[in-house]
Amino acid sequence: IPNAIPTITYITPINSKEIADLADGIWYFSVRLKNSAGWGAVSHFRLQIDSEKPTRFDLSEVKQKDLTDPRVKFTFDASDKTSGIDHYEVQTDSNDSDVWQDDGSHIYTTPVLSLGKHTLIVKAVDKAGNSLTNSADFSFEALEMPIITEFPKELQSGDLLTIKGTSKYP
Repeated sequence: IPNAIPTITYITPINSKEIADLADGIWYFSVRLKNSAGWGAVSHFRLQIDSEKPTRFDLSEVKQKDLTDPRVKFTFDASDKTSGIDHYEVQTDSNDSDVWQDDGSHIYTTPVLSLGKHTLIVKAVDKAGNSLTNSADFSFEALEMPIITEFPKELQSGDLLTIKGTSKYP
């Protein structure tokens, strides 16, 4: 109870108290001192116990709208029932990990990447320091070159240059 009045009195004063086997959750410890002047004010201490890792962590790549962008976006969706998610530790390939704070969008954007295959390793860390890790393999490939089908063999000064071709991209 957040504002409880202590009901247990220790005839021989104590300076510490160990309470074993508290379940995860929020607990309150209330204490007051009695001296020759009488009882003092009650002090309340909130204890938050969270010994479990986050309950869920989904990681998914966001479909790219701009295929020329060398950065890839991912959705991070994690939850922790007791203390909540504090931050994410993100590592791309064998690089050092960085701490990323969600701005509420749940969208993480990688730094600029080189062409090829990559691995994203992400650790969702709750406010008690417990964590759950997820990873995703992805690749960033070069755009395919367009195929030029028609172009003028010669141009005169003032002529309009017209080139026709096909591409798999709009």
